[in-house]
Amino acid sequence: MHDDLHPKEISCVRADEQPNSALYSLLYLLADGKTHQKKQIKNHLKLTNDTLSKLIQSIQQLAIPCTNQLTSIQLKRPYELISSSLIQQHNTFETSKLIEKFLIFPSLDSTNDYLMQSKTSTLANICIAEMQTKGRGRQGNTWVSPFGENIYLSISQLFKNKTYCFEALSLAIGLWVTAALEKLNISGIQLKWPNDIYLNNKKLAGILVEIEQKKANNWHVIIGIGLNIRLPETYKKTIDQPVTDLHSNNKGVKISRNHLIAEILNNILPQLIQYDEFKPYYQQWNQYNHKNNQIIQIKMNQEIIEGINLGVNHKGLLQIESNGRIHTISNGVLAT
Repeated sequence: MHDDLHPKEISCVRADEQPNSALYSLLYLLADGKTHQKKQIKNHLKLTNDTLSKLIQSIQQLAIPCTNQLTSIQLKRPYELISSSLIQQHNTFETSKLIEKFLIFPSLDSTNDYLMQSKTSTLANICIAEMQTKGRGRQGNTWVSPFGENIYLSISQLFKNKTYCFEALSLAIGLWVTAALEKLNISGIQLKWPNDIYLNNKKLAGILVEIEQKKANNWHVIIGIGLNIRLPETYKKTIDQPVTDLHSNNKGVKISRNHLIAEILNNILPQLIQYDEFKPYYQQWNQYNHKNNQIIQIKMNQEIIEGINLGVNHKGLLQIESNGRIHTISNGVLAT
């Protein structure tokens, strides 16, 4: 059970030869939310008193709610921790062929940053963190990332000998993530230009695409996805816009993070390698357009344009009708 733990690095042939992580082993043991006697933990994981004390300190530093007694410890609720083996159970064969490795961590500054500094591959490297300490959204905004609650996922892939063709890729990613959500019977999804996913008029997920040119016609593409599965109210209050999560909208039906990650990969990876323009997707994107045909405001530099939201064109540019004129917007911030 503890073989596919931090840092998890599994090749596309599914070799599982990574070193065990004492912290993640302890977390997996405690993840059922039950009370565990420290003596039994030490025997089971072969830990000394000092090592167990340090691991418990690490859990507290990760801000994981727990009750730490003299002889026992208990997480305040059960957690479904990320597991590559559980993800792979739901990956299609086609998807599995497109993955080089999984890298899974209890905590990272940022999954996008980690992959930006890592070795590139023409197959996909998948980085997932249980929490991020410096999670990033579009335009440098902070992405709130508490431990074990949500999905913090990044995909890295190197495209060789390819003319640049990644315009509006974040919009296409939004569509593919929406398809994954609908596969798990989550309805009512909307897409807010250019990179947000909404549910019941509140932000559910965000997408951050970063592209680095390695040399002529070689492109390192990193796709970051933050998706709220269960976001405690204390965290929602720290965010300056209406946000939501699947737990609040799914009538008590549990959503498996591992299953949803697998469906996201199933939808993104096969289509990513085929992507060469947004034109085949724009009409479908407009079917999910948040505030379609409603009055919206967008800020561009110091200018604010108010008008009717007409959706996007075949290049993924937002179209707004204002004072009898259609404005085509390539960059800006939509009001919530």
